[in-house]
Formats: sequence, C-alpha cells, structure tokens
Amino acid sequence: DPSAALSRFGTLFFHLVDKDHDKEISESELTALATVFNVSSVTSVSDKEPPQQPREKRRWDLKSFLEKSEEEWELDDPATELRRLYDYFTRKNTRIRFGTGRDHGSFTVHARLRGKGGFTQLLSVWTWGSVQFRLGHLRNAGAVGTRTAEAIVSWCLEEGLPFNAEQKEPQFYPGKRAELLESLTVMLDPLIM
Repeated sequence: DPSAALSRFGTLFFHLVDKDHDKEISESELTALATVFNVSSVTSVSDKEPPQQPREKRRWDLKSFLEKSEEEWELDDPATELRRLYDYFTRKNTRIRFGTGRDHGSFTVHARLRGKGGFTQLLSVWTWGSVQFRLGHLRNAGAVGTRTAEAIVSWCLEEGLPFNAEQKEPQFYPGKRAELLESLTVMLDPLIM
C-alpha cells in the first residue's frame, strides 16, 4: 500500500530529524537538515507568515449586476440596454454564469455555436463598462470556433473598435454607443444557436 509506505517513511524521517526526541523539530535540527541536503537556508514553519485570508467573494446576479452597471457604464440607460443584451442571450438558449468578483461583477455567456455541439465561452460583460470576447476559448473550439472568432474580429474592425485582435480576450468599451450592443447581437445571431 503506497500510502502506508509513505506514512512509515514520514514517521522514520521525522525521527531521524528530531535528534533530541522531543517530538518537535527545532531550528538547530532544521539547520542540520539543510546542511545534509546542501540547502542554503531552511525556514521553520513558525517563521512563515500566516496564510492570507481568502478574498471576500460575492455571487453576482442580474439585479446586482444591473445596479452596479448603472454607476459605471456610460450609456444613457445602462440597465435597459444591458437587460436587453442579457435577454437576447437568454432567448438564444445560452448558459449565463455570473461572476464572483468582490467589487466588479460580470456575466459570462456560454453559447452553442452553429455546426458544433456543446457550449463554448463566447464573451463576458463587465460592470465596469466593457464586453470581453473569449477568442482563446473560441479558437480552441475547432474550425467553427475559429470562424466565429474571425467574424467577431471582422465586426470589431468594421465598427472601428480599438482592440488588439491577437489577444486571447480583447475587450471593447461601448461608451455612449448603445447601438453597438444591438449591432453585436445582429452579428452573433447567425453564429450561435
């Protein structure tokens, strides 16, 4: 049994290192161990900094997402425009996952691409005012995903959006141009089921 052998090895190793058999490994015993293994320094467990507390998470939902977006999007009526975009993806039978960011929220759209089974990450919409395309995920989804990524890049260029198409996850900021969100859905409509 490998786990039993490892346990016996750990016990034996501890006894070899614990020279004074006080069931604790002292600094001098650690230094001796470092010398044996030709290591320049060994830090005892007590010298290490305490582990960081995990950052506080929150689970965003549509209501909290729209409320926060009202503060940061430049659109005249962000809640209405983003709700329209959210409803579009809901009608397209996509999977929408809300993020867990502490200060900023997002929802990520997983879509079924025409000609390919299964769901692929398509884009994320952020409360800070951007839409982020998941081109890396699309390009990893085979020929259909690559064609979808190319259509997105072409659309961005046609709309005059400044972004680096070589990035795996480029994003654009619609600013005050609400028509971009409508144009986005028109472009995506023939590509996703």
